[in-house]
Amino acid sequence: MFSMTCDAIADGGKFPELFLGPGHGANVAPVLRWTGAPAATQGFALTLADDDAPDYVHLVVVLGADAAEFNVFTTDTSMVIGQGTRMFGYEGPCPPGGVHHYRFTLRALSAVPDLKPGFCSDQLEAAIAGSVIGTATLEASYNADARRLLGPQGSRVVGFLRRLRQPAMMQAAA
Repeated sequence: MFSMTCDAIADGGKFPELFLGPGHGANVAPVLRWTGAPAATQGFALTLADDDAPDYVHLVVVLGADAAEFNVFTTDTSMVIGQGTRMFGYEGPCPPGGVHHYRFTLRALSAVPDLKPGFCSDQLEAAIAGSVIGTATLEASYNADARRLLGPQGSRVVGFLRRLRQPAMMQAAA
């Protein structure tokens, strides 16, 4: 079975702050891994889209057939990174408000598209039409209002609350 996982993001879970976009987090791209690609796979197309903001794309990437993970720190020369809606490369979730649902979609391809760095999602979709032989997804959400409710000191308050919980969690584990 073709599937994708992330050690830091559970399918159906919440986006950790590290992976959130500008103004919300550190904008670090998560490492995604996959297994079970169809035998005829010649490459992969990976996207991250906001299900609640149609046409907003946070990531578009093409990878070679030997890839088993997406990692921006890789030396994989087959990786070609595209242009999302606002940024080249990865842009983590950063909605203006409310709960948004995000979907990483990995498509196994029977042919690798010839795209140059900076391609957009429309170019990707046109280039892979008819060559998708498998799909794996990973979904997570983010509630921008939770941070906003805490006001301008939101990050400090969240950090303080986490530190308060740590001793209680450590005692419970003992």
